[in-house]
Amino acid sequence: MRTQEEVDQDYLKQQRERKQAIAEQAKADNAKLAYPKDYRGVRYYKTQYSTYIVPDVEGLEGSFTTPREVHFAIDRYLLLKEKDLVSK
Repeated sequence: MRTQEEVDQDYLKQQRERKQAIAEQAKADNAKLAYPKDYRGVRYYKTQYSTYIVPDVEGLEGSFTTPREVHFAIDRYLLLKEKDLVSK
């Protein structure tokens, strides 16, 4: 037969695991992309943290804090692509 201390430890372990699972799910949900936008044929997204990313274009990795920065980076990328200075 199990002692009360063992029962309490199992209960606390289950509670910690449940809280950890909820926290991981919330973190995954917060990282999801939202609000797709399109600029000059390039799709970018606003995350739930109010940053912008361009996941579909190699060479535009990272995050941007304003749409103006994204547009500037896309313009620069397309200009370099026209001049064949960027790998396609």
